[in-house]
Amino acid sequence: MNSVDSSKEDGARYFLRCAGCGKTCAGKAYELYCVDCGKNALLVSQYQRAADSSLPSDSFERYAPYLPFENTLGITGPTMACVHAEGLGESLGLERLWVAISGYSRRWNSRFRSGTFKECEALGVLNRVSEQTDKLLMIASAGNAGRAFLELGASSDIPVIVAMPASAAPLLSAQARNDRSPLLLLLEDAYYPDVIKFVEGALENFSTDLVREGGCFNVARRDAMAVPFLRAVDAIGKLPDWYVQAVGSGTGAVAAMESIKRIASHRGEPAATRLLLVQNAPFTPIVDAWQLRDRQLPRFEPDYVRDRVSSIRAQVLSNASPPYAVKGGVFDILAESNGVACAVDNDEIEAAQRLAERELEFVPCDASSAALAGLKKSIARGDVSKDDLILLHLTGGGFEELAAVEGAHPYSNRVLANHSDTETFYGAISAYIGRVRNK
Repeated sequence: MNSVDSSKEDGARYFLRCAGCGKTCAGKAYELYCVDCGKNALLVSQYQRAADSSLPSDSFERYAPYLPFENTLGITGPTMACVHAEGLGESLGLERLWVAISGYSRRWNSRFRSGTFKECEALGVLNRVSEQTDKLLMIASAGNAGRAFLELGASSDIPVIVAMPASAAPLLSAQARNDRSPLLLLLEDAYYPDVIKFVEGALENFSTDLVREGGCFNVARRDAMAVPFLRAVDAIGKLPDWYVQAVGSGTGAVAAMESIKRIASHRGEPAATRLLLVQNAPFTPIVDAWQLRDRQLPRFEPDYVRDRVSSIRAQVLSNASPPYAVKGGVFDILAESNGVACAVDNDEIEAAQRLAERELEFVPCDASSAALAGLKKSIARGDVSKDDLILLHLTGGGFEELAAVEGAHPYSNRVLANHSDTETFYGAISAYIGRVRNK
């Protein structure tokens, strides 16, 4: 297990501090956990300077001072959009609605080649792994993260192993080019919790060759996922009263809250933004726990999870073990922000998707549509006022437009088997490691 000591590198661009005990470290050895707090607390990046205002505000590179890596892989980040959505706001009865669009839209000049803000996560994690360890990265995905890692890995010749449910197999513009191209493992008859369990076993079995992403514990993942939020604040000119996002693990919301506190600190103002987090009923572990103000999530039996997850439209929101109770995690950010957690059903998501398509000429993914549906419901409940300054983050979408412009094909370097067939998958992993190491 990666750990952190109490040392701090003087004069460094950034260092890491434990949200539990406060210990610090240089953050140069792929640290995921504090040596004292372990998985009970997050490490949080502490940066010495703010974003580079000389670069365009819609460019990923502008926010490099807020990122714990140097982009030695040379991956070009996405162009990001944030718009004052007057038409959509009027339809919701809102006067100050801004929308961050982290998908693919030529109209709004949002150019995420994977169609999802998980592209930011992939850029960050791939670089930090490359810069700080010689092991190969393996990730579990419900869909969007896998799409992003495959797209960036294939187009930039970066090896990575991606496991996801077979039902979530993406169509990509980039394709495998050589033996280093990413390996995609598709697990049949599996949901996201099954994939997480499989990847944990694979990481243990190939511990000398593979390294975990670390989920929410990976500071590069969180800080890179926060870049669309930073871009949005630059567009708005101030911190919003509300930040709205649909969540599975809640990592993106944690990243946003950490950025809210950084920006407030640099500007000498209070971190007053409230969070509105949305999940897809009937699988809403974060919503259920927060409504009870319970720091601990309930334990779920596998059959219960599979039954509930099979019923939801936004499959990417199906994390059964989010970083909720961990210090600095979802419970804490909701408590700190006096936040709200809201559940929406499949019909509400579908209606929100049609609304966004009509008002924005952009088709959000199901998770993004859930966020919009949650905002609409929260307005009706009186949680959100029509006078509030609101930032709604549509974390993905525009897939049909992306496919028409960039092309979309099944990824070729794939292995398909039942989720219980570890022999087939482990054989493929072993062969892939051998090919990459021999290059």
